[in-house]
Amino acid sequence: MSKHSRKIRGEITGLPNDTQPQNGFFGSLFKSNSLRKVPSTSAFARPSRTNGWTRSSRLRTSKHYSIPTVAEVSEPRRSRSRPEISLESHSLHEVSRRNLSHSSPDELIDLVLSLQKKLKQTTAELVKERERSESQGKKLTCAQEAILRLEKELEGEINASATAENLKNRAIRQLAEAGTKSDPYQLDDKFFKQKFEGFRYQVANWVRNQKWKPAVNVSLRDGYKCLKTTTPYFLEYVGSESGMYWLLEARIWQFLTEDVFGQNVWADGGIDANDIKKNQKINDIFNCNLEDNVPQEKVELRHEWRAVTARVMAARSQRFTYEALEDNIVNLSRLLRMDLKRFALSHFDTSKSPPDGRTTSIKDIIREAISLDAITQQQRASFCFNCVAPKTPERWNLRFSRDLMDVYNNGGKESLPDDGMAIKLILAPALCKFGTSAGRHYQQRCTIVQAKVLVSEEV
Repeated sequence: MSKHSRKIRGEITGLPNDTQPQNGFFGSLFKSNSLRKVPSTSAFARPSRTNGWTRSSRLRTSKHYSIPTVAEVSEPRRSRSRPEISLESHSLHEVSRRNLSHSSPDELIDLVLSLQKKLKQTTAELVKERERSESQGKKLTCAQEAILRLEKELEGEINASATAENLKNRAIRQLAEAGTKSDPYQLDDKFFKQKFEGFRYQVANWVRNQKWKPAVNVSLRDGYKCLKTTTPYFLEYVGSESGMYWLLEARIWQFLTEDVFGQNVWADGGIDANDIKKNQKINDIFNCNLEDNVPQEKVELRHEWRAVTARVMAARSQRFTYEALEDNIVNLSRLLRMDLKRFALSHFDTSKSPPDGRTTSIKDIIREAISLDAITQQQRASFCFNCVAPKTPERWNLRFSRDLMDVYNNGGKESLPDDGMAIKLILAPALCKFGTSAGRHYQQRCTIVQAKVLVSEEV
């Protein structure tokens, strides 16, 4: 038996490792391997429960009765009461207390050794699992650090991209400003949109500040037949005050597009009126000849010549042009006043514009129209009015187009009418621009301000 086994056996039996019982029955049993007789039976005799002895008692105390040896008794009893203990399929808590109490010291030693071995295995597995968990924790920490690093890099790239975009936009603005500064006459679309929308409001506000005479009776409608050139549907509007507002606003815009815009009134300063009339036809023929005979690839050159000529004419001294320009304004105002006077109940009054409190008269309307015409003629792009009333009512066949038109008030409806609906009245025409501000691509059209119209419910 090994030293370790002797140590465990001593712990189980409660005796020192090298100590064995020396006296008594068990001492002689462990000391010698020879079989000995059990002491006399008188030592095992016990009093009977009665005053006499039973037959079995007498037999046990007789001289011829003997107790079997210790070897004869212990071997069979060991085989019956000491079951083998195994840890292959049972854990320690599954081993009953009875099994442990009937186990030999060697079996208990084997059990303890097996438990120690299994404990070492379990401890080794736990150590490996802990090492594996620590390794996975380190990998997770590395992954989190990598994610944080990538997030910082992505944020840096986003900031760099935003900075680059801001620099690009700034460069574009600087180039645009540089291009504008190189051509002080060049103006953008936003300028013209703001100018013409303000002028529209000025005209409409003046009309609504006057007192007009509606044709409430059928007999009075004969004096309104001249409005047929404004719209063939004039009879639907002459009977109400709001209808007269719409008709006369459209009438003023018809006069401006025919007699002011595109007529170069602003360039007549210093030239005799008779000479202007005499040479007007020649000028019109010359312009038409240019449009018809200049090839398409030279159209940019023609518009360049037009814009430069207008700039030179507008650069003349104000002292030289002011008197002639004022004469033209007076003459055009008189013509417009005579045309509108037949529909007025009283003399025309000046109107105040709510935004700035500025007063407006017919002369102010004519002067503003001449100024806007001069500015547009000095641009390399070509400006013109679209959706104007035809000169003959028989040619009235205008249809609604969402690209060029908007409906006045729209009857409170949010959606626009469908394309192709009949137009009854053009309150104000559309301002269109052909070509870019730099004088390129004249085949392209851009709508600066949409026309304001009234439509019919019938398609």
